Amino acid sequence: MKSWLRPSTLVVLLLSAWAQAGQANDTRAILETLRAIVPVPPEWEGIWATEDSSYDCYEHTVYTVASWQDTICAGEELIPTPEAPYPEVCRGTATATTLHLECAWSVGDWLCTDSFTLTLDATRDGDSFYYVCVTEAESAGAACFGGGCTVEHVHGTRILPAHCATPTLPVKWGDVKAMYR
Repeated sequence: MKSWLRPSTLVVLLLSAWAQAGQANDTRAILETLRAIVPVPPEWEGIWATEDSSYDCYEHTVYTVASWQDTICAGEELIPTPEAPYPEVCRGTATATTLHLECAWSVGDWLCTDSFTLTLDATRDGDSFYYVCVTEAESAGAACFGGGCTVEHVHGTRILPAHCATPTLPVKWGDVKAMYR
């Protein structure tokens, strides 16, 4: 699974840029690095064409409108990876027709601490899905620019079945060579 189901630490970059520049980058970037807590159900598998609209939660100002394609594979997970630079805490559920993800994390130092929450709710009906992702930031400290909120609305249509690889066990090269001798 690539982008749309992986909300992540790019939220930090997105909202930091938003706080400093007054507007957010494509909120889809938020989803680039998060993965889910539960496996993605097989009903969500496929290649999806999507329409993405990102807004300021309070002023309803449009940040971005974009179209993209994504591949979703069954069994992939919805939670942040342990290698993520910020310690996200996430919970979620996934069924054949719905996905729900809630994450919270903080970054900062003694001058400024930013606390983030992310809530994603998705529904699927046949070969179509719709999701809303809300990311909120609160800042505390003398060097902070303030908080903010971004909401993303995404509509997707499955255009092709996915050809997802089946994972295998890790094997050392010497063991592979020994199998063919």
